[in-house]
Amino acid sequence: VCSSDLWILTESARSAVAAATKKYGVLGAVFYSRVALLVAPTLIQLRITPNAVTVSGFLLFIAGCWVVFSAQSLSLAIVGFVVMHVGVVFDYADGIVARATKNTSFFGSWLDNCSDRAADFVVTLLAGIFATLMFVMSSALMVMKSLWGGIFGQMVRSLGRS
Repeated sequence: VCSSDLWILTESARSAVAAATKKYGVLGAVFYSRVALLVAPTLIQLRITPNAVTVSGFLLFIAGCWVVFSAQSLSLAIVGFVVMHVGVVFDYADGIVARATKNTSFFGSWLDNCSDRAADFVVTLLAGIFATLMFVMSSALMVMKSLWGGIFGQMVRSLGRS
């Protein structure tokens, strides 16, 4: 990254921190935007387009959410949590990369906004699906337990009478 890129990154930092504060409060301002500023120069050097960063961040976030919601162990849930937050960092980095490379566009802004709304929808959908599955499974287990208890209880009582 040359010195002119650093100036653009500094200007991008101000807007990234402001956007992060608005979207995620202190966590966004302190964590996401600052990590995105560390990641952005590498993305620029690799010549990854801002739209590719947006799509990659969205896919990482969705994959992380799926792993978190479907995790069978705590370690797997932690991996999903980390992947999810890498996706959020990429969400911040896309704007920084776009401004630093002077590659901003209406389509890029639209894509970023759509990916944010789609990510919100997918999180809500996955939470609903897994909550429903957990409710159905726990209800089925309670029904099976009561049926098993009733059948087993009848068997024990009938054995005791004979």
